[in-house]
Amino acid sequence: MEHALESNFGVTEAQAVPSALDDIETLMQVHRTRILRFVMLSIRDADAAASITQDCFLKAYRYRAQFRGECAISTWLIRIAYRLICDHTRTERFRFWKRVQANAVDAQEMANSLPQGGSSPERHAIAQQQVQAVFASLEHLSDRQRAVFTLHFIDEMTADEIATSLTIPVSTVKTHLYRSIAKMRKVLGAQV
Repeated sequence: MEHALESNFGVTEAQAVPSALDDIETLMQVHRTRILRFVMLSIRDADAAASITQDCFLKAYRYRAQFRGECAISTWLIRIAYRLICDHTRTERFRFWKRVQANAVDAQEMANSLPQGGSSPERHAIAQQQVQAVFASLEHLSDRQRAVFTLHFIDEMTADEIATSLTIPVSTVKTHLYRSIAKMRKVLGAQV
């Protein structure tokens, strides 16, 4: 079977995967936005998010030989980022800044990126308010619930992909997703 996977150069797919990780610039170009968005929504501190994102890529590059190819590179990077976020939140020094800058995500900027094709200014304003309400209500979720919620609804990952990324069972992902949706509905009420 391994012979069937060999390319014209005699390299198997398993051997070829680390080569994709060798070019850190391309790796960052392809995955940086997704990783930064995930980290930003998890910790809500722009400076720390940028630092964690950079650390994520440095760690991926440093340990690229350990990538087994059992999941997508993006899933592996999300897992690294999630572990760095956990380390970040455990550190007392960063807890202070998390409280000080609890809402570093600019909901107005996110709301402005909504498509405006043919919508009235009134509808656009309502949509902006709804986006702001959703991002503000993320604060009411636990760290794990927020991670599952953002990976599912913003990064559009499946429960299986989230489970692989966060190294938790699929049933736990579904539980966190159910509870986060219930909590979001309760917090948002009739706002959205």
